[in-house]
Amino acid sequence: MKNNKRSRRQWLLLPIFVVAFSLGWKYHWLGFVVPIAMLVGMVGGLLRGRYVCGNLCPRGAFLDRILSKASPKKDIPAFLRHPYLRAFMFVFLIGILTLQISKDPQNLMHWGFSFWLICFVTTILALMLGFIWHYRAWCYLCPIGSFSALVGGHKRFLAIDEERCKGCLLCENVCPLNLKVASKANNNEIKNRDCLQCLECVDSCPKRILELRSS
Repeated sequence: MKNNKRSRRQWLLLPIFVVAFSLGWKYHWLGFVVPIAMLVGMVGGLLRGRYVCGNLCPRGAFLDRILSKASPKKDIPAFLRHPYLRAFMFVFLIGILTLQISKDPQNLMHWGFSFWLICFVTTILALMLGFIWHYRAWCYLCPIGSFSALVGGHKRFLAIDEERCKGCLLCENVCPLNLKVASKANNNEIKNRDCLQCLECVDSCPKRILELRSS
């Protein structure tokens, strides 16, 4: 069974990203889609970890619904998951954004352009990583995703009935972030701060033995 509700939601979010990404260079006010998405992601991160990343992020919708069709879907390299690299990307990208805005801080449209520019550059990086490895590889480097994983990634986790698990690993094959699901279960629990809570693994399980729980 496919996660139809999530799919429909992402198809509705997709045009927001496409329009802002394609036209923000000309209509700078479209760049304000970026801080809105960032704010939603950070607030959501405090409350529910990476739920917004997996369900409400406009760029995430593009990665899942469009880029996934052209991605080789190889395993995401371990170095992209390294906490030091993720911390560096957070500081570097926020610093670049701040520096760009500081060039004309009193001009509201310059703010919009600055947000669009950082979105444009990181999306190009996301496309490169997606074509080389996996369509969601960028999500390990996304500053908002890393923030959400750090502050709220512990608040929800997957539960599994290990006795009924047959080890088919279909749950891992559909995970957008290549997370180990059934193979990393511990006392009927699978805890990973980067879980996008997309429920793709839950819907793919033929035994229906996976569920998302709050800590």
